[in-house]
Formats: sequence, structure tokens, C-alpha cells
Amino acid sequence: MLLAWGMQRGTIVIPKSIHFERIKENFESINILLNSTEMVEIESLERNLRIAKGAYCVMPNGCYTLKSIWEE
Repeated sequence: MLLAWGMQRGTIVIPKSIHFERIKENFESINILLNSTEMVEIESLERNLRIAKGAYCVMPNGCYTLKSIWEE
């Protein structure tokens, strides 16, 4: 459902798996159409975690800091 939610929002989703059944399940998410209530329910879930923090963009003597990535 989360893959379908992300796609319906117009965001890029990048699922990963090495297990055939899970890959098949991920592909099936293109056939899921969530209604507006479901979209709002998923959007309101407590996330409190960023999967990609952006640390890979911060280089010694570079122009980016974690603060600048998330606050600008």
C-alpha cells in the first residue's frame, strides 16, 4: 500500500528486494487505487524518521551542510 500511496502522490518510489515474491508484490502496487480517505490516513501516520538523511551530500569543505539541506 505504501508504494501505491507514493505513486498516487506523484513521488518517486524506489522499492528494493532480492526475493521473487516481494518483487512480484511490489509490481502489483501499480494496480492499487487508494481512495481519498486512505490517502489521508496514510499521510497522517507518525513517521518521525527520514530514511535518507542527506549525509551523502555533505563533503569536507563542500557547500552543503545537513542543516542547509533540510532547512533551505
